[in-house]
Amino acid sequence: MDQALYLCRILKKGIHIIVHSPHVEAELIRKMLMTPADSLSHALSTAYSLTKVNGKGYPRVMYFPQAQRALPRVVK
Repeated sequence: MDQALYLCRILKKGIHIIVHSPHVEAELIRKMLMTPADSLSHALSTAYSLTKVNGKGYPRVMYFPQAQRALPRVVK
């Protein structure tokens, strides 16, 4: 199946995708309906802030250094 179809199905579910890729322009990542991050620590802090409910909770964030092989899912 085409990767674009997988991405559409994931975005349709309301899953947030945060991308850190120094070789891809941030505007291109935004056009793909993803959130760009300047660094890995920025990506993780953004993911944590998206999963916290009223500033509380212990979110689970998945990290994959080779995203082309798998897509992480942040669970609230």
